[in-house]
Amino acid sequence: METKMDGILELFNTQAHDEVVQIGVTINSGGLLFSGILASPKDFRDILSREFINSNDEHGIALGEVLSEIEIKKSDAETKPLEYITLKNVKIINSQETLNAPLWRIKVSAIDGYTIGNF
Repeated sequence: METKMDGILELFNTQAHDEVVQIGVTINSGGLLFSGILASPKDFRDILSREFINSNDEHGIALGEVLSEIEIKKSDAETKPLEYITLKNVKIINSQETLNAPLWRIKVSAIDGYTIGNF
């Protein structure tokens, strides 16, 4: 059974995917809060590539260079719904601590709730 994304979240995610807007969201998934900025595939590629290049590991650097060359296409959300939400500058919050991550991808079917705005 396909899980349909909430209409408002889908609109914002598609707009971020196509680099039209940058908007903060906080997502509840599995008892954790994920708070960050909706990221485009280009953001995802660039940040991930930079993380590997800055790893000081020759294999990581090589992988980062390959990633930086990947061509990014605009979304085809009208024909194929987006299955993931990608956040950048993420705070992962549980009852005991807050962790920071440059990127986080959340499967749409794993989202329990959300609010517009980030911490």
